[in-house]
Amino acid sequence: MEEPGAKRLGVCVFFDEQGIIDRYAQYYLDELSRNLDTLVIVCNGPASPRTVEILESYTQRVIVRENIGYDAWAYKTGIEALGWTSITLCRELVLTNLTTYGPFYGFDSVFASMEQRPELDFWGISKHFGFSFDPIGYSPSGIFPPHIQTFFIVFRDKVLSSPAFRSFWDTLPPIVTHDEAVGLFETRLTQYLSDEGFRWDSFLDLNDLEELTADPFQIMPYDCLRFKGSPLIKRKFISCHEEMRVIYPIARNDEYESLRYIDTNTCYDSDLIIENLLRTCNQRDIADGLTLSYMIPSHPAQEPSSSHRLAFFVEVKECDSAFNWPQRLNILARLGTVAIMCSEGVREELLTNLNTKETVTFYVIDGEHTLTEGTNRYHEALLQTIQDNELVCVLHDIDHDDIPSINEYSGYTQTLDTIAGTAEAVKGVVNLFADMPRLGFLSPQPPVVPGLSDELERRWRTTFEKTEAWIREIGITVKTDISKPPVAALAHMYWVRGKLLRSYLGYSLYEHADAVCPEDDFALPLFVQSEGYLSGWCVAESTTRQALSSWSWVHQQIPVPAGPSTEELEDRISNLEHQLIDKNHELDDMRNSTSFRITKPLRTIKDILKP
Repeated sequence: MEEPGAKRLGVCVFFDEQGIIDRYAQYYLDELSRNLDTLVIVCNGPASPRTVEILESYTQRVIVRENIGYDAWAYKTGIEALGWTSITLCRELVLTNLTTYGPFYGFDSVFASMEQRPELDFWGISKHFGFSFDPIGYSPSGIFPPHIQTFFIVFRDKVLSSPAFRSFWDTLPPIVTHDEAVGLFETRLTQYLSDEGFRWDSFLDLNDLEELTADPFQIMPYDCLRFKGSPLIKRKFISCHEEMRVIYPIARNDEYESLRYIDTNTCYDSDLIIENLLRTCNQRDIADGLTLSYMIPSHPAQEPSSSHRLAFFVEVKECDSAFNWPQRLNILARLGTVAIMCSEGVREELLTNLNTKETVTFYVIDGEHTLTEGTNRYHEALLQTIQDNELVCVLHDIDHDDIPSINEYSGYTQTLDTIAGTAEAVKGVVNLFADMPRLGFLSPQPPVVPGLSDELERRWRTTFEKTEAWIREIGITVKTDISKPPVAALAHMYWVRGKLLRSYLGYSLYEHADAVCPEDDFALPLFVQSEGYLSGWCVAESTTRQALSSWSWVHQQIPVPAGPSTEELEDRISNLEHQLIDKNHELDDMRNSTSFRITKPLRTIKDILKP
C-alpha cells in the first residue's frame, strides 16, 4: 500500500492482440511515469514475458488480467490495486491508456498548464461535444452527453475524497460490448460527476470546432495538432483508415498531414508510429492512410550517391520494337548490373544490339545454359542477380497476345517508363529510397487507362488462400484481408531493397522449399512489411499530367444521383432526433416496469438515412 498523501497516482491500461509492447508505448510510459509518484499498469489480455519485463521497469505493480470489461473494468482494477486510502488522500489520480501516439511534447507542460485552472475538479486532454439523442442506446439520460474522452482523464482531490466517486466504481455494471463501454462508462462518468456538482473541462480548447464535428480530437487530428497544440493523436485514426473513412468521410488526408506535421514540427520520432502500424495494421490501410504514393521526377534535383549498387532483373519474351528492349537495357546497363532471362533466340538478338555487355548476364530458358522454367529456377536466377546490391529492380515483358487493345499497350508502357524508362527515372527512385529509410518496396501506380485488365487492377484473384497459407507457414503475422489486396507488384514489376529480397528468396528456396510459394506480386510486399518496411506506389512525372486528365474524364462518366437538399436533410435529422428521444422515453418506462435490458442498439442516423 502506498504512503498516504502522494501527489499524483496513475493507472495506465495496456492492450495488444499479440501481447507485444512497441516503442511508441514505452515512450508514452517514459513521459507519463516521470509525472507520477505511483503507477499501476493493467494489461487487458495477453502480455509476453518480454512485455511484462519491460512494464516492470516502470513499476512493480503490473497486473495481467483477462480482457473483460474494456478500459472501464481495467481502470477499476487499477484503482482497487492502489487502494482507496491512498486515492482519497492524494492530490490527483490519472487514468490513461495506450490508445494514442505521443506525447509530442512533455506531459509536464500539460500538467503545468492545467495547474493554472484550479477551479476544475477533473479534466482530460479532449472532450466530445455529444448529441441530443443516444445513437448507441445505453445512455441512462436518453442523450449522448458531452464528456471527457477517457483515454486520458485526471481527477483532483475534491472528487477523489467524495463518496460519489467511489460509488461510481463500486456500482459499475458489467460491460461486454464496446457500445456498453461507451454508454455505461465513458459518457456516463462525466455526466455523473457533473450532476454531483463537480466542474470539468478539457486541456484542448475545441469549442470553435463544435459546429464542424462533435468529436474534433478524433475527426480533425491535424487541426488539433497544428492549431490546438494537442500532445496526442488517436491511434485508431491512423491505423483504421478504411473504417474511419466510412464513418467520417473527410476530403482532406489528415493521417498523412498529421504524421508530416509531427515529423517536421516536433521532437517526436515518427518512426515509433510507423513501427507500430507495420506490425498491427493491414498494408492497404497503411498505404492509403499515409498516401504512400510518390511522383518520380523527370529530372532529379540531385544525383544519387555513387555508393548505391543497383541490379536489374529483366524477363524478355520478345525482342521487337513494341517495348524497345535494346534501348531500355542499354540505359540500365550503364546504371548497374543487368540480368536477362530469355530464350536463346532473344539472347542472340539482344547481344547484337547491346552497347554495354560487361555488366549483363543472361539466363537462357531451355537453352544451352540449362536454365529450365519454373518458380524455383526463376528465384535462383534472381537470387544470383542480387548479390550484394542495395536496390533491385524487377521488370517483365509480356506476350503480345495479352495486349488486346491500345489501352493495355499504353498501360504497360507507362508502367515500364515509371520505374525504369529513363536514367532520370531510375535516379529518382534511388533518391526516394535514400530519403525514406523505411521504404522497402515500390510498385508502379496503376495507370488511369479505361478498359484495363484485372492484371492492372491488382486484385487478389485466386491467390489469397495460397498467399495466406504461405506467409503463416513462415511465421509472418501481418494482417491480411481478402477485400484489401496489398501493394501488389503491378505487371510483375517493382523495386525492392536487396537485403529484403535476399531474405524472401531464402524462405522460398531453402527454409520452406516444400511449401507452395505464391505469386511474388502479393507475397513479397507482405514479407517486406513483416520485416518492418513500408510498401508504396510510384508514378513518373512524365505521365502525371496524362493521369490527371484521365481522372477528369473518368469522373465525368460517373453519374451523380440527385440527393435531398440541405433543408430536407436538416428536417429529417430533426425528426430523427425526436424519434430517438421518444424511443428512449419508452425504454425508460419499460426499465422502470420490468427487468428489461436493452441488448441491441437503436437504429442510428446512418440506418434511417439509408435510401
